[in-house]
Amino acid sequence: MDIFNKSQIHLISHYYHLDHTATSLRSSGISAALDGRHKSVGFGTDLVMDYRLSDEWQGMSSLFGQSKLKLSLGHFIAGSAYGAAEGDQSIRAYSEFQFKF
Repeated sequence: MDIFNKSQIHLISHYYHLDHTATSLRSSGISAALDGRHKSVGFGTDLVMDYRLSDEWQGMSSLFGQSKLKLSLGHFIAGSAYGAAEGDQSIRAYSEFQFKF
């Protein structure tokens, strides 16, 4: 959804399900062990905003150049593949500022 002239905001949801049971998620960067019996990894939601400063603030484009601000907030609920940790929740926040001159 466009919220300004050249900026966007997205609400994204994912349901993660394994094809085959596993005891870990290799190469995912997630260190929590899976139970090896269940396939439901969990449910995640991300709110992502891309804000192009130079496009939104036309009068200040020389100050901001091609600058962008990206904000992301994510929420995850563990599924049955995490065994006793099923239902545990985690929140992640990320921000990135690109300044080109």
